[in-house]
Amino acid sequence: MSRVIPLCVVGYGLFGSAVLLGYLVALAFGAGELPTNVTGLWTLFVLHGTAALLTFQRPTGSTVWRPLITPTPRRRALGRGALLASCVLLICSAGVVGLAGMKGESSSSDRPVMILVISVLLVQTVYFVVHWTLRPDNVFSQRVLKVASNPIGAAFIAWKRRSP
Repeated sequence: MSRVIPLCVVGYGLFGSAVLLGYLVALAFGAGELPTNVTGLWTLFVLHGTAALLTFQRPTGSTVWRPLITPTPRRRALGRGALLASCVLLICSAGVVGLAGMKGESSSSDRPVMILVISVLLVQTVYFVVHWTLRPDNVFSQRVLKVASNPIGAAFIAWKRRSP
Protein backbone atom coordinates (compact mmCIF):
# COMPACT_ATOMS: atom_id res chain seq x y z
CA MET A 1 0.00 0.00 0.00
CA SER A 2 1.21 3.46 -0.81
CA ARG A 3 2.19 5.59 2.17
CA VAL A 4 0.41 8.62 0.69
CA ILE A 5 -3.09 7.56 1.79
CA PRO A 6 -2.13 6.79 5.41
CA LEU A 7 -0.17 10.05 5.66
CA CYS A 8 -3.11 12.07 4.31
CA VAL A 9 -5.59 10.40 6.68
CA VAL A 10 -3.24 10.88 9.66
CA GLY A 11 -2.73 14.51 8.68
CA TYR A 12 -6.48 15.02 8.51
CA GLY A 13 -6.89 13.18 11.82
CA LEU A 14 -4.30 15.30 13.62
CA PHE A 15 -5.47 18.60 12.14
CA GLY A 16 -9.14 17.68 12.58
CA SER A 17 -8.63 16.57 16.18
CA ALA A 18 -6.88 19.82 17.07
CA VAL A 19 -9.54 21.97 15.39
CA LEU A 20 -12.43 19.97 16.86
CA LEU A 21 -10.94 20.04 20.35
CA GLY A 22 -10.43 23.80 20.15
CA TYR A 23 -13.94 24.33 18.82
CA LEU A 24 -15.37 22.04 21.52
CA VAL A 25 -13.65 24.02 24.26
CA ALA A 26 -14.85 27.29 22.72
CA LEU A 27 -18.44 26.01 22.55
CA ALA A 28 -18.29 24.67 26.11
CA PHE A 29 -17.27 28.09 27.40
CA GLY A 30 -19.77 29.96 25.26
CA ALA A 31 -17.19 31.61 23.02
CA GLY A 32 -17.73 29.51 19.88
CA GLU A 33 -20.31 30.31 17.27
CA LEU A 34 -22.49 27.66 15.72
CA PRO A 35 -21.56 27.02 12.09
CA THR A 36 -23.69 28.73 9.44
CA ASN A 37 -21.49 28.16 6.38
CA VAL A 38 -23.15 25.33 4.44
CA THR A 39 -20.20 24.98 2.05
CA GLY A 40 -17.80 24.52 4.94
CA LEU A 41 -20.04 21.87 6.51
CA TRP A 42 -20.26 19.97 3.21
CA THR A 43 -16.49 20.14 2.83
CA LEU A 44 -16.05 18.74 6.33
CA PHE A 45 -18.60 16.03 5.54
CA VAL A 46 -16.76 14.99 2.36
CA LEU A 47 -13.30 15.04 4.00
CA HIS A 48 -14.44 13.12 7.05
CA GLY A 49 -16.42 10.63 4.98
CA THR A 50 -13.45 9.98 2.71
CA ALA A 51 -11.15 9.42 5.69
CA ALA A 52 -13.71 7.07 7.25
CA LEU A 53 -14.12 5.09 4.02
CA LEU A 54 -10.36 4.73 3.65
CA THR A 55 -10.01 3.67 7.28
CA PHE A 56 -12.95 1.31 7.67
CA GLN A 57 -12.98 -0.36 4.24
CA ARG A 58 -12.80 -4.13 4.25
CA PRO A 59 -10.37 -5.36 1.60
CA THR A 60 -11.37 -8.62 -0.08
CA GLY A 61 -7.99 -10.26 0.36
CA SER A 62 -5.81 -10.33 3.42
CA THR A 63 -3.65 -7.29 2.91
CA VAL A 64 -0.96 -6.71 5.47
CA TRP A 65 0.23 -3.14 5.77
CA ARG A 66 2.85 -1.70 8.01
CA PRO A 67 2.00 0.99 10.55
CA LEU A 68 3.46 4.44 9.93
CA ILE A 69 5.47 4.33 13.15
CA THR A 70 6.99 1.39 14.97
CA PRO A 71 4.67 0.32 17.79
CA THR A 72 6.27 0.39 21.21
CA PRO A 73 4.55 -0.24 24.54
CA ARG A 74 4.59 3.48 25.29
CA ARG A 75 3.07 4.38 21.90
CA ARG A 76 0.40 1.71 22.33
CA ALA A 77 -0.46 3.10 25.74
CA LEU A 78 -0.56 6.63 24.33
CA GLY A 79 -2.89 5.52 21.52
CA ARG A 80 -5.20 3.70 23.93
CA GLY A 81 -5.11 6.68 26.30
CA ALA A 82 -6.01 9.16 23.56
CA LEU A 83 -8.92 6.97 22.47
CA LEU A 84 -10.06 6.50 26.06
CA ALA A 85 -9.91 10.24 26.74
CA SER A 86 -11.94 11.03 23.63
CA CYS A 87 -14.50 8.35 24.54
CA VAL A 88 -14.82 9.76 28.07
CA LEU A 89 -15.32 13.20 26.55
CA LEU A 90 -18.05 11.75 24.32
CA ILE A 91 -19.81 10.18 27.32
CA CYS A 92 -19.60 13.49 29.20
CA SER A 93 -20.98 15.32 26.15
CA ALA A 94 -23.88 12.88 25.98
CA GLY A 95 -24.51 13.62 29.65
CA VAL A 96 -24.53 17.36 28.93
CA VAL A 97 -27.08 16.86 26.16
CA GLY A 98 -29.19 14.69 28.46
CA LEU A 99 -29.10 17.24 31.27
CA ALA A 100 -29.91 20.06 28.87
CA GLY A 101 -32.87 18.04 27.59
CA MET A 102 -34.14 17.38 31.10
CA LYS A 103 -33.89 21.08 31.94
CA GLY A 104 -35.71 21.98 28.73
CA GLU A 105 -32.77 23.93 27.34
CA SER A 106 -32.30 21.81 24.22
CA SER A 107 -35.14 23.52 22.37
CA SER A 108 -33.72 26.98 22.96
CA SER A 109 -30.13 26.19 21.97
CA ASP A 110 -28.41 23.89 19.51
CA ARG A 111 -25.16 24.20 21.46
CA PRO A 112 -25.50 20.92 23.46
CA VAL A 113 -26.26 18.91 20.33
CA MET A 114 -23.35 20.54 18.50
CA ILE A 115 -21.06 19.62 21.41
CA LEU A 116 -22.21 16.00 21.08
CA VAL A 117 -21.67 15.94 17.30
CA ILE A 118 -18.19 17.43 17.69
CA SER A 119 -17.37 14.84 20.37
CA VAL A 120 -18.35 12.01 18.01
CA LEU A 121 -16.19 13.49 15.25
CA LEU A 122 -13.33 13.88 17.72
CA VAL A 123 -13.45 10.19 18.70
CA GLN A 124 -13.37 9.27 15.03
CA THR A 125 -10.47 11.56 14.12
CA VAL A 126 -8.44 10.28 17.08
CA TYR A 127 -9.17 6.73 15.92
CA PHE A 128 -8.03 7.60 12.38
CA VAL A 129 -4.65 8.64 13.78
CA VAL A 130 -4.28 5.55 15.99
CA HIS A 131 -5.46 3.22 13.22
CA TRP A 132 -3.00 4.41 10.60
CA THR A 133 -0.01 5.17 12.80
CA LEU A 134 0.02 2.02 14.95
CA ARG A 135 -2.36 -0.43 13.20
CA PRO A 136 -5.31 -1.83 15.21
CA ASP A 137 -3.71 -5.28 15.64
CA ASN A 138 -0.88 -3.66 17.58
CA VAL A 139 -3.12 -1.60 19.87
CA PHE A 140 -6.10 -3.82 20.66
CA SER A 141 -6.48 -7.47 21.61
CA GLN A 142 -8.02 -9.90 19.13
CA ARG A 143 -11.16 -10.12 21.27
CA VAL A 144 -11.67 -6.35 21.16
CA LEU A 145 -11.13 -6.33 17.39
CA LYS A 146 -13.61 -9.17 16.94
CA VAL A 147 -16.29 -7.40 19.01
CA ALA A 148 -15.62 -4.07 17.27
CA SER A 149 -15.96 -5.72 13.86
CA ASN A 150 -19.39 -7.15 14.70
CA PRO A 151 -20.86 -5.68 17.89
CA ILE A 152 -24.40 -6.92 17.26
CA GLY A 153 -23.19 -10.45 16.58
CA ALA A 154 -20.99 -10.41 19.68
CA ALA A 155 -23.91 -9.17 21.82
CA PHE A 156 -26.17 -11.89 20.39
CA ILE A 157 -23.61 -14.62 21.08
CA ALA A 158 -23.09 -13.34 24.64
CA TRP A 159 -26.87 -13.26 25.18
CA LYS A 160 -27.26 -16.82 23.84
CA ARG A 161 -24.53 -18.08 26.19
CA ARG A 162 -26.30 -16.59 29.22
CA SER A 163 -29.70 -17.98 28.25
CA PRO A 164 -30.56 -21.37 29.81
